[in-house]
Amino acid sequence: MSESIQANAFKLLRAIFDQVGGDTQDIADSEKAARACGMDTKAARAALGYLFGKGLLVDTREMAELPAVFLTSTGVDAIEGALAYPARATHYFPAVQNIINIQRFSGGAIQQGTTHSTQNVQSTTQFGVDLTGLAADLARIRAELVTHATSSDDYIAVGRIAEAEKAATDGDEMKAGQIVTSLGEVARKVVDAGIRISADVAVSYVKAKLGLPQ
Repeated sequence: MSESIQANAFKLLRAIFDQVGGDTQDIADSEKAARACGMDTKAARAALGYLFGKGLLVDTREMAELPAVFLTSTGVDAIEGALAYPARATHYFPAVQNIINIQRFSGGAIQQGTTHSTQNVQSTTQFGVDLTGLAADLARIRAELVTHATSSDDYIAVGRIAEAEKAATDGDEMKAGQIVTSLGEVARKVVDAGIRISADVAVSYVKAKLGLPQ
């Protein structure tokens, strides 16, 4: 399978996901989604064929070059999984950071998160930072950011939080702190996401590192 088809499939699936708000019961206009991606009919049909074959979309069987479709729960998981770890190729797509043009990213390569971020072993630093709780909260914030991601800044925030989450999971508070203090313009998005989901450990940590009022 050509990587360019997989890349186009990701872009088209993302546009369809946005169009229906991730709702698997809402019908989506694949032609409109293709236009939103700047994709011609030939490329869109190839991408649709891939998405249908992988079970990420369901064809409504209408007689059209670019038919109406339904997003599947597998498609939702595929999008959210790809965006949660933008440096990692998935079963369905190449690494998202190679597809999405993140023009304003300035913190080096986005690193992968970890599947062990919710481990139950309690870990604290000599300064009293609950790294286990911090990693768990950062994982929740990352998932929240992915759900609402619409701009390059949102994807930057996802990548930076994935880095901080990994550092906290690895017990490296110094690195986690350095990443948090370098959040820059996306810090507000991170704090707001944390407040929405009551990720109190991470919100308090980020505010403390950035000198924001608690």
